[in-house]
Amino acid sequence: MVHRRELNGEELIFGNQGDLYENAMTWFDHGTGSIWSQPTGEAILGPLAGATIELLPSSITTWREWQTRFPETTALDTHTRAPNFDLDDLSAIVVVGDDSAAIPIDVLRREHSITLQVGGEPVFVVLDPLVDRWSAWSLLDDNGDTRSLVVDGAALTDPTSGEQWSVAFGASLDGGEPLDRVPVFSSFIEDYERIFPNGTVIES
Repeated sequence: MVHRRELNGEELIFGNQGDLYENAMTWFDHGTGSIWSQPTGEAILGPLAGATIELLPSSITTWREWQTRFPETTALDTHTRAPNFDLDDLSAIVVVGDDSAAIPIDVLRREHSITLQVGGEPVFVVLDPLVDRWSAWSLLDDNGDTRSLVVDGAALTDPTSGEQWSVAFGASLDGGEPLDRVPVFSSFIEDYERIFPNGTVIES
């Protein structure tokens, strides 16, 4: 989960506040001491209460694959232990504007891909068939029309135009424009329902 740490043109510097809110991490910003919710990016206490920073698209991938595509990357390695929870216990949370949807991983494994509307935008959520990760892509093309996507091995294919993109990064395999990524992150479903009470849970 990645947020833009800028508010009204000012760069915020965050630290781990140490407490949980709705079973999720909270931050504080060094400038005002306001407390922020990680999943929503909203300040919940302090002078900036009610302000929200933008949730940005991000990727789950292997270091080898990322390094191949972005060889100049600098990475922070904290040598932490692997998480002690099972991926199957989580859901993929898609957020567009003020709207959200949760797709349990067992549903995504069964369906492989799901097309849905979130915040009025058509979204394609896919589980990579080669690596255990998920991604979400906007189905709006450059003209504002809705395209279709299907999973074709390690590629996403528009069956109408035949154009293809990589599942991992949405890069065009035909030299065209990349797909637009939609923010998606993981959460336990019970936490999602507390934090996003007006959200939608996709059952099938």
